[in-house]
Amino acid sequence: MYMIKKLMFAVLSLCIVCSVDVTASSKRLPESMSFHEAIGLNAAEDIKSAVIVYDEPINDVCADIDAEDINTLTELLWDQNWKLVIAPNPSKVIENNGYYINLYTGKKEFANSQNQIIHTLFADSVIYGGYGELQPKSSAFAYSKNFIWYQAHGDDKKELDNLLTQIYDKYKNSTRALENGDGESIPYMNKNLLPLSGAGDWAIDYIQAAASYNILPYNLTENYWNSISRADFCRLAGRLVAGIYYTGLITSENINEVLAQIAVDLGLKKEFDSAAYTDINEISNDIRLLTAFGIVRGTDKQQLKPYENIRREEAAAFLSRICAALNIEPPENNASSLYGDDVSISSWAKDDVYLMQNLGILQGMDNNEFRPNDTLSVEQAITTIVRLHDEFMKMSF
Repeated sequence: MYMIKKLMFAVLSLCIVCSVDVTASSKRLPESMSFHEAIGLNAAEDIKSAVIVYDEPINDVCADIDAEDINTLTELLWDQNWKLVIAPNPSKVIENNGYYINLYTGKKEFANSQNQIIHTLFADSVIYGGYGELQPKSSAFAYSKNFIWYQAHGDDKKELDNLLTQIYDKYKNSTRALENGDGESIPYMNKNLLPLSGAGDWAIDYIQAAASYNILPYNLTENYWNSISRADFCRLAGRLVAGIYYTGLITSENINEVLAQIAVDLGLKKEFDSAAYTDINEISNDIRLLTAFGIVRGTDKQQLKPYENIRREEAAAFLSRICAALNIEPPENNASSLYGDDVSISSWAKDDVYLMQNLGILQGMDNNEFRPNDTLSVEQAITTIVRLHDEFMKMSF
């Protein structure tokens, strides 16, 4: 039996918490930036002092890092090129890594050091800002906020890991008691950098929820009014399924590996590996997993038509199969109300359309019309996936 994962994770080995106050952004962030750009400092000399705080196995003690080691650390970090990664808030990071490092812009003065902390380091990542709200109005479920990180990789990560291990070992035998400002005085980032440009007012809460739930791929943002392709609808659905069946950390970096692992864990590896469509050369792992579940099906010519925009009645059938896979059933004694354009709904899709109506997942448009042949927009697709998520969560409480 697979447990639903909690979105408070023990994740990345090092993180840096920046303290810039910015409202929700409509500007796309670069795929990579230098370490010093990510933390917003112009000169390494701005970091004047640092404290390493030990949590496990030495509880609640710290040590002052000397100037030579601070210089060595900042020189290594400064011009490293770090990649953008979307990952949930690592609430258990300190427990797993055993330490974190607070950096200060001024000389460490115990009496007033609380206001001098500029960053908190845990190992190979910097928290750049929030990605979605903690508890959007559209949801009754509170989750740990998802974050935008910049993360070291490759040889840069290896060098950094080695240096931090040396620092950890060097100071663990010369610790002192934690003072005010040494430890937990740094708040996590509150600036929300989820791009919302072009989103309808009605959709914003759902978009915030999708980002917070770790469902929303970053490259689907800022295109909310566009029609969504069948392939991108599969990406949203794949992230939903992954979040339900995988108990570990899911990030924008490891999602493909996670989808493949779910197939193995559920005994669907054969179906996952054998998924094939005549109009796709390289099948993505989300489509493979959804095919293995029986959620995605090809046409009689075994075509998926991934780049065609999905129509509303097609989306209803797709969502209905997700409900079946997740054992989501409609509420009792909830009779359907026929749409004014019921005659336009294909016979094969009618049951699915009215199931989605009963569940409140995909409903009608103006004038009590379903408009089965209209395409589904990105923001409408996001909304349906969030509603599906919340329906599943209701069954789990």
